[in-house]
Amino acid sequence: MHTAESATPEIPKIGDRIEPPRFGFVAIAAAFENMEAARQNGYTETTGDYMIETFRIYGKPIEFHKSYGTTRMEFALVKLEKNG
Repeated sequence: MHTAESATPEIPKIGDRIEPPRFGFVAIAAAFENMEAARQNGYTETTGDYMIETFRIYGKPIEFHKSYGTTRMEFALVKLEKNG
């Protein structure tokens, strides 16, 4: 289990559950080598400041529950691109 406060967390894998600041516990459903690939697959919603080494977690809405006023989301691990 990984939390934003972990001193040296492991890089999560597909199926792992983590606890980013904005969403409580979420499961990693996908992994991408770069942000462009993640965006093309709909993963654009940041989970806040949750970052592990060179990776960040992004979500995408997959279902809106009108009666509850909530959106069900799916989350992916995205490798951050190096600058310079």
